[in-house]
Amino acid sequence: MPVNMVDSPYNEALARAILSALSGMRRRRARFNRNAGRFVMYVDVPGELKTVKVVVDVDRFSYTVKVVPLNQTPCLDSAKLRELAEACSEINVNLRDGRFELEPASGVVRYNTIVDADGYIPSRPRVAYSVASAIETTLRHGSELPIVASREV
Repeated sequence: MPVNMVDSPYNEALARAILSALSGMRRRRARFNRNAGRFVMYVDVPGELKTVKVVVDVDRFSYTVKVVPLNQTPCLDSAKLRELAEACSEINVNLRDGRFELEPASGVVRYNTIVDADGYIPSRPRVAYSVASAIETTLRHGSELPIVASREV
């Protein structure tokens, strides 16, 4: 089935490959917004993060995986924002793929990675790995970030 690049802002064949990979993952409440080319799902994870929101944005030649821990307390205090930004920077130095980002307006931290798909459609295992890897990176480093609501008490 050809990619309809004229009518769609995203690569439909890539979106189908991502949907196929996500269908095999343990997740809940998964949705796809056809207008935006965006998958949103929630994944229960072990440890203090409990649940993460996973957003996969499909573009024409790539897709972006964003993982947002749901139990973080939004932070709007300037000193705390500075602390969060510094923690993100320190962790990012040692990451090969992706990065932790701080949304200054909301004080929310997320992990973000981009997967290039220019000229090919990634295999189902490759897509599943990229999503699982983003979740695992968030789990591994999430405890290093002062974002968990229970730490605010």
